[in-house]
Amino acid sequence: MKRFKRTSMLACTLCFFIAVTTGCGNKTTDDTDNSSVNTEQSVAETTQAEPQMEATEPQVAEADSIINSKYAKEITDEIDGQTLTFEASYTFLEGNTGIYCRNFASDEIHAFSWDDSKIYFCDNTSYNYTIEGDVLKIDGGAGISEFPKKVETDPILNGDFSAFAGTYQATAYADEYSGGEGIVDLELSADGRVSGGYERAYYYSETIPNITPMCVEKLTDGSYFCILAVFPNDDDDYHEDDSAELDGWVEFGYHIYPKDVATQFSNEPDYSSDYAYVELFQCDGGVGLTRFYKVQ
Repeated sequence: MKRFKRTSMLACTLCFFIAVTTGCGNKTTDDTDNSSVNTEQSVAETTQAEPQMEATEPQVAEADSIINSKYAKEITDEIDGQTLTFEASYTFLEGNTGIYCRNFASDEIHAFSWDDSKIYFCDNTSYNYTIEGDVLKIDGGAGISEFPKKVETDPILNGDFSAFAGTYQATAYADEYSGGEGIVDLELSADGRVSGGYERAYYYSETIPNITPMCVEKLTDGSYFCILAVFPNDDDDYHEDDSAELDGWVEFGYHIYPKDVATQFSNEPDYSSDYAYVELFQCDGGVGLTRFYKVQ
């Protein structure tokens, strides 16, 4: 399998400031490293700016009532020298797992686990939470942060991919790195499953799981990041330079770029605003990306 070298981020450091108030994708190495430092500081400032309430004993949440529920709030913060407005959210999933997302970038997405009173992150920290009405309250140590429940109306965020279902062909950029063998067309089904999309020689063959996404997040650039699997918290997964664990990071997924959203690809020879694009994501010691455009 080809490997795409990527300098690792300190995931467990990231998890700390995720849990306090406000969470992975393809920024540059410099942007990624600076984001970890600047965001930790800005989150601390955000927490201090919120009204401070006395922490109370956690109330037991009924597990069935929060599964597939999303709690989110809008935040304006300075990230890498830019003032950004983005959504921070917690989505509770089956199997006592969940997804934390700061939706300005896909590498701000991490998994967490939960029970009836605590949320657990990959650095072995845990935080008390309660559900009061339609509000998630998390005790981050410096006060209580509140996340109102959000009901999504966008079909794809509710599991309906029919608007993007079809056949996608590899871009010329992807074919250039296919080892001369070409790339099999990608099929996206109405329930979000993907098949094909691997190099005939070796790349991606039977590696992207053919399963429905566990969670879909809409990013601020208008694209969708569809999460297929995350690394478990088992201390066995590392970047290829062994500098950071991958626990809680997205292992498999794909981006969907609707028409007129994929302007970042405008310099590529076969780019067209008439195409929807899909970009596969695999994090396995490095990051592999293969891009496709919709042909039917």
